Amino acid sequence: MPTILVVEDDSLNLEMVKSFLSLNGYDAAAAVTAEEGLRLAQQTPLLAALIDLRLPGGMDGLELGRRMKANAALADIPLIAITAHNEPGLEQAAYQAGFEGFLMKPLSLAKLKQAIMATVR
Repeated sequence: MPTILVVEDDSLNLEMVKSFLSLNGYDAAAAVTAEEGLRLAQQTPLLAALIDLRLPGGMDGLELGRRMKANAALADIPLIAITAHNEPGLEQAAYQAGFEGFLMKPLSLAKLKQAIMATVR
């Protein structure tokens, strides 16, 4: 099964997304921090990545996206930003960091499926 990376520090959201992906024919590689997500991305062939923009630790989701897009081996992986923060300019910042999709929490499973289908090549 194709694998989608999910980088999410909220355990409830993480489990919901993992279950959704499983029901839709995808494996999920799960990480709680951006650092762990970057490590998984480098070790696992990925179809796409769903990345929370606010993460614990030294690196946030925007920086993770930038690093993935700057890495030739990871640059083609479609990135979808997930956030609960409706800050002015955040969506634009995500697209500038290389994200192809942007979703607000609480996540709608229909919108999540639509975002995956729109970004996966």
